[in-house]
Amino acid sequence: MDADLSEITAFIQKIPPFDLLSQQVIDKLVRGISICYLRAGEKLPPKGSTEAKLYILRKGALTYLAADKEIIAKYGEGDVCTVYCHDGLDNINETTLKALL
Repeated sequence: MDADLSEITAFIQKIPPFDLLSQQVIDKLVRGISICYLRAGEKLPPKGSTEAKLYILRKGALTYLAADKEIIAKYGEGDVCTVYCHDGLDNINETTLKALL
């Protein structure tokens, strides 16, 4: 396993519920993972993304906002964001990445 995958594996293994998975399952998961980088102020899901996806925050923070900009939830390092884990993404409010200082 190369250094990047080892680093991702070590990170994922610490996050519930992934911490309960066997090493074999974690290795398979990490090989199939897609990494998405966003800058402060960019929104999830990335443009053109239409599939349901699970997001795990590695660094930074996400703020989940309602249409009226009221904060619904905040996500930080190691948090699992399940907002986009289902079909019907057109009906989901936008999520904005906020850099932590």
